[in-house]
Amino acid sequence: MLIDAYHDYWNYKGKYQICFDEPAHEHTWNDGEQTKDPTCTEKGEKLFTCTVCGETKTEPIPALGHDFGDWEELNGEQHQRVCANDDSHVETENHKWDNGTVTTEASCVEEGEKTFSCTVCGATKEEPIPALGHADNDGDGKCDNCGIKLVCEHVWGEWKNADGKNHQRVCTKCGESEQEAHKWDGGKVTRPATCSKEGEKTFTCTVCGATKAESIAKTMHSPVVLPGKAPTCEEPGLSDGTVCEVCNEVLEAQKKLDPLGHVDNNDDGVCDNCGAKLREDQTNYKYILLGDVNMDGKVNSKDARLVLRSSARLLTFTDEETAIGDLSGDGKIKSADARMILRIAAKLEPMPVKKIAVAA
Repeated sequence: MLIDAYHDYWNYKGKYQICFDEPAHEHTWNDGEQTKDPTCTEKGEKLFTCTVCGETKTEPIPALGHDFGDWEELNGEQHQRVCANDDSHVETENHKWDNGTVTTEASCVEEGEKTFSCTVCGATKEEPIPALGHADNDGDGKCDNCGIKLVCEHVWGEWKNADGKNHQRVCTKCGESEQEAHKWDGGKVTRPATCSKEGEKTFTCTVCGATKAESIAKTMHSPVVLPGKAPTCEEPGLSDGTVCEVCNEVLEAQKKLDPLGHVDNNDDGVCDNCGAKLREDQTNYKYILLGDVNMDGKVNSKDARLVLRSSARLLTFTDEETAIGDLSGDGKIKSADARMILRIAAKLEPMPVKKIAVAA
């Protein structure tokens, strides 16, 4: 605290001091500083400071108010105007159309045109004026408006089927007819298809009621297995087959399978497959390695050459030779069998274990 005189006084700087009587003064305000800018809708603010004592005061600055420009066309329905002070301030309203002016007169057969203008922004739009249509009030067969000779104003009868593609109708006044193509509906199944017989779908013309039929493809069979029977050493067998469980059509016929024949690889007089004791005439066999066509107990290039000649039809194998030379097991002598024999001879493939029984 500063003590300057005999009475206290809060000075303009906010300090408390005691001073002699200080004469009051009239503030002398400066030109002020704009501390808040006014907008179109909100007031601004200006700060003034006394040049003698430093005291301050604020005064409002009036809002600017909108300064809208001219109305301009925005689209076919509206126009708008923008504030010059703030382009984010936009006003939009619908066009105000006048009563319109006929720019093209309508005739009996052609449309006219009427143009409307917005009384605010000057935008324009056009609307058609319907054609007047011919008039024959005096019944002389000529248009009262344009004088053209008029044709019959047809009074059509019902549509009736004309052929498989079209229907027609006839004017009850002049007898003139016209045709157009049938309009078929989505169709209705009148006979379902099965796996043995085609079905049928009937379509109806929605205009005249004519009908047409189209076939529906057969359905798929429903196969079931006809179980076969395995062959035995002496009895023939039967392969599996298939039959449709709906229509009983045989889809895959069963095939007869030859008897397997007795096998006695260990020469004990008993069949290795069924255990039956073999008769003497059933054991008089010798067993040959697969590929040993010349039956010399070896599988080598000699056998391969014989197989190649047979595959080229330069010699004919017996059934036994064919069975021995058919390494692929497809019942045929081919060059592939010869190649396999050569691979066995070169020890690139193992020696075949299976033996073929041939008559001794």
